[in-house]
Amino acid sequence: MPKIIEYPRGSLARSIELAKAVDSLGGKCTTEMCATHMKRKVSGAFMAAVGAAVKFGLIDTSKKQLAVTELYRDYKLAYSDADKQAALKKALLAPPVYERLYARFHGQELPVAILDKLLIREFDVAESDASKVAGYFVDAARDVGLLGDGGVLNGLQSDDDEGDGDDGFDDDSDDEFDAGRDQSVKTKYIVSIRGPGMKSEIQLLEPDDLLIVDAMLTKVRRKLEAAEESGAD
Repeated sequence: MPKIIEYPRGSLARSIELAKAVDSLGGKCTTEMCATHMKRKVSGAFMAAVGAAVKFGLIDTSKKQLAVTELYRDYKLAYSDADKQAALKKALLAPPVYERLYARFHGQELPVAILDKLLIREFDVAESDASKVAGYFVDAARDVGLLGDGGVLNGLQSDDDEGDGDDGFDDDSDDEFDAGRDQSVKTKYIVSIRGPGMKSEIQLLEPDDLLIVDAMLTKVRRKLEAAEESGAD
């Protein structure tokens, strides 16, 4: 049985371009039609790009066709920049390796300098892919606002939820509140999802962390649907 690759071999930005191409062709098309529309050939590199878009949850592949997903439509039809950013964050964390990476370093400084080595040793990423996979995550995390100042991996709240002015409380009072908060409350909710090719434990520290759970459940649904289609054939 071939090994399941749990990381994208293409960037989130390129995956969005590919999903846009499929969308412009009616939301569903063959791989050949998509490649022609993008003025590319159906090569190994192009198929890696298709695979990346699937990993990010922007397109589905079934019955030899590519089709845009609800997540891509959430991005395309977003009412605001904040909604669009939320869809992009969900897409970035759709690949299992990126979801696990976020769960591990959420609220901490991401070790960018050694991220490729960490991906190889602890996340089962092929050595030949590690540098690019690390770069794809770092670039996209910065673009969507997950990687903040000082290299800290931020939460998933939208820009509208971030402090951008006087909210009636000074920063010192917020720090004191956080320091005095019962730490058991922060780790009270833990969601564990295990199955073929999946092994994740997600701590829910704030409501927006549920986006990670949503992304994981979306992957489970796709796998179940694929298994059902395979059984029907």
